[in-house]
Amino acid sequence: NDNACRVCDPLLSTEGYSTVPSGASCSDGNPCTTGDQCQDGYCLAGEESDCDDGIACTDDSCDTQTGACESNLVSGYCLFDEACVPAGTPDSENPCLACHPDQSTQVPTSVVDFVTCDDGDDCTVGDTCQSGTCSPGPQLSCDDGLFCTSDLCTPEGCQSTTDSGYCVIAGQCVAQGVSDPQNACMTCQPELTQAGYAPTSDGTACEDGDPCTDGDACAEGSCTPGGPK
Repeated sequence: NDNACRVCDPLLSTEGYSTVPSGASCSDGNPCTTGDQCQDGYCLAGEESDCDDGIACTDDSCDTQTGACESNLVSGYCLFDEACVPAGTPDSENPCLACHPDQSTQVPTSVVDFVTCDDGDDCTVGDTCQSGTCSPGPQLSCDDGLFCTSDLCTPEGCQSTTDSGYCVIAGQCVAQGVSDPQNACMTCQPELTQAGYAPTSDGTACEDGDPCTDGDACAEGSCTPGGPK
């Protein structure tokens, strides 16, 4: 008898198969069900095998021939370290790699060459992807257009250092000792400051603009009138 839920039991009948008690274990012939039981002479399927792998982008099923669980990746996704990644998503560590399911669903592959990227160096501009790697572009120009400064790109950005013997005042190079055109008692003194004019020594001769005074002299950066002529 091919039905395990009906057996020969002479105590019940000698003329045919008898129904086994409901709840007796049996097999419905489907390896993807478990806990099959007899019910009124028939083998009823138990619970289906749980083949859910917990990954949202996979279709999971049980092979009815072997009972083995199968998992197939949904179209339009990659599976990196058991994480679902939509097609086109850049790699978190390398923007020149991305999910391309038509090339690989297991590892990121190269984006198209010349896609813009950032090589992490603030002193390069126009970086582009080349064969899966971010290739540095040209060096950033930090030239401020002043002949008396040394310009350099640093991780903090462009920095300019005023050369020895010069001041930079109002965006112009001023040589050491040159006076303020508006005030002869203020001169470029790099040893004091390179960012502006500094007072000359008190007593330095100057001209207060009054022809009726004589012996005008600097005092605390201003031209002080001398005595009357």
